[in-house]
Amino acid sequence: LAALLFGVALGNIIYGVPLDDKMEYAGGFFSLLRPVPLLFGLTGLAAVLLQGASWAVLKTEGSLQDRSFQAVRALTAVNAVLAAVYFTVLFVVVLRISGNPFFYAAVLLTLAGLLTLFLAPGKKHETGPIRGSSLSLTGLFLAAGAAQFPNLITASNDPGLSLTIYNSSTGIYTLQVMAVIALAGMPVVIGYTIFVYRLFRGKAKADDHY
Repeated sequence: LAALLFGVALGNIIYGVPLDDKMEYAGGFFSLLRPVPLLFGLTGLAAVLLQGASWAVLKTEGSLQDRSFQAVRALTAVNAVLAAVYFTVLFVVVLRISGNPFFYAAVLLTLAGLLTLFLAPGKKHETGPIRGSSLSLTGLFLAAGAAQFPNLITASNDPGLSLTIYNSSTGIYTLQVMAVIALAGMPVVIGYTIFVYRLFRGKAKADDHY
């Protein structure tokens, strides 16, 4: 549900929502559930499910891994269809994206990821699905960023009311403080993540329990 709602929210931000002259949301609940945002939600949900199935391939063995490979194969087909529609909609809806090289890089990344995913199950490459899924997911996010920049929230009723990095950024002092906090905190987050992944590295076996 979280993956679906995240995609729907991202779709609304990119596709646009009605904003009033105070740059506040002026629509209703059901106006957030339009076809384009729902497409974004389904694309995000399918991508997250594929990432999960790919991780299961890497971490399991035997019959469970075989089932995970089958899930990867099915979800790859679903992701390929949704990604094609997703990129087409972005190209048609966000006119400025046609001149953005990052958009085309995102398309190539996603294609490379999907190709890796299509080949991996047949050859039983354990690392293939997670590499392909990660590439594809990166491409989808890169395309969203390319479509949205420099907007933070696009106003569907008047582009002039859109919240951008220029009219909605905070003061320079706050930005400097946040930069220092990020520089101090990120090494801790990265270190903890590496520690956790090293702690749980290897296959998850049936007899691995307390």
